[in-house]
Amino acid sequence: LLMLLSLIVFLRGLLEYLRLKKEGKLVKDGGSIKGKMLENREVILTFVCLLLYIWLLQPVGFIIMSSLYILAECMILTPKGKRKPLTAAIVAVVSAVAVDYIFVNLLHTLLPAGILGW
Repeated sequence: LLMLLSLIVFLRGLLEYLRLKKEGKLVKDGGSIKGKMLENREVILTFVCLLLYIWLLQPVGFIIMSSLYILAECMILTPKGKRKPLTAAIVAVVSAVAVDYIFVNLLHTLLPAGILGW
C-alpha cells in the first residue's frame, strides 16, 4: 500500500513537471523555501503522516493507525474538488480491518493491538 501511494505521488509530480516544462513555466532559479514547500506539499505531508504512523503504531494499534493513515493519504492525494471524506473513511476502515484479518487469522502474524487490546 505504501509503495502504491508513493508511486502515485511520484507520478503526479512527474506529470506536473512535464506539463510545466511543455508550457515553459519551469522556474530555473532556486526559489524561496516557502515556495518549494508549497510545491512539494503532498510529499511533505505524506512524509509527516508516515512518521506519525510509525511513531504511534505500537501504542495506538494497527487497525486505528492504519485507518487514520489511509484516510489521511486519501485526503492528501485527492484533489480538493473531488474529496469525499465519508467514502475515504469507509475505504480506510475496511482496508485496515481486512489487512488485520488476513495477517492475524490467515497468516498467524501478530500486529500491534494497541489501545484496543484485541
